[in-house]
Amino acid sequence: MKILSIDPGTAFCGIAVVDEGVPTTLMTLFFVQEERVGLPHTLRCFRRLAGLVSAHMPDVLLCEDYVYQGRRTAANAPAMLRLIGAIECLGSVPPHPSVYLVHPSAWRRQLVGDVHGTSVDAAVAWVLGKRFPDEPRCQRVSANDGHYFDALGIALTWWDAYALRRHAIENTAAKRV
Repeated sequence: MKILSIDPGTAFCGIAVVDEGVPTTLMTLFFVQEERVGLPHTLRCFRRLAGLVSAHMPDVLLCEDYVYQGRRTAANAPAMLRLIGAIECLGSVPPHPSVYLVHPSAWRRQLVGDVHGTSVDAAVAWVLGKRFPDEPRCQRVSANDGHYFDALGIALTWWDAYALRRHAIENTAAKRV
């Protein structure tokens, strides 16, 4: 199963592609200040994301249903919320991935347990670094890595649940034979 996950934001957009539990693509899309305005910004983001869906052909498309806006509400926050709605529409376009919106508290709790405050980002980075010690992109170097770390965390949480479910089904089928 191939999963493409998105951590949307008003300035950065984290992207992760996980194929059979292994990260194959990790990136952060950056939008310069002049581009972060209204509907044109939303359309630019949507086109870039649609291109990624076409290029990677995921089975599942995950998107965090929360837009981080910093200390004050960003002027383009309504446009980014519209982007989340537009991302949901990508499921109706070939390759027709199943689209799910996830809330940060749900996937983070599943990945790292009950960690509160600023240590949540550090806990996510630690888990990913331990899980993929030989993958340099999974070793946090800068603050901007947090965007694709979150996208990767979303994808891996989903992958773990899928793999567990698949394992349970296979064990049940084996016992019946």
